[in-house]
Amino acid sequence: MSEQRIIIKRSVNRSSVVFLVIVLLLSFGLYFYNTHLEKEIVGVKGEIIKIESEMKDINDDKKIQIYTLLELNKEVINSYSKNNKVVSFINHLDTVKSKYSLNFNWFNLSDKELITNIEVKSDKEKQAYQKTKDFIKNYRKDNSSLFDLDYINLVEWMEEMKYKVKFNIK
Repeated sequence: MSEQRIIIKRSVNRSSVVFLVIVLLLSFGLYFYNTHLEKEIVGVKGEIIKIESEMKDINDDKKIQIYTLLELNKEVINSYSKNNKVVSFINHLDTVKSKYSLNFNWFNLSDKELITNIEVKSDKEKQAYQKTKDFIKNYRKDNSSLFDLDYINLVEWMEEMKYKVKFNIK
């Protein structure tokens, strides 16, 4: 028998080797890039923890809490301060009384409105209804008034005119 030698030639495909090398290089590159990103993430997380701690310290400060509450409720506080100008309201009513010859019997100030009873008497110069008409007409047009005059629903008129008025604080 004769021996035959079978020689198997291995052909190496260069493109496969090049592709393998590229894949390995990319894998190592992505691994190192991922490691770099993880370090940055850890650093950013540390900064976030530090900032959150500082924010907690700031929010725990009583002065900051009070300031925050004041800012949140600024409009409500300003509306209350408008309602607390009782002296200026009384002075304004006194001016209106003199200007239109009216008598205010009482008033009730509550929640952005002032309610009062008005009595108007006739005199030599004008009748009570003329004074009332002038008051209603001119007061609504007056830019210096502190109130908006609401509708007058009921007027009593015998010897003098009596009616209830509601003013809304501007």
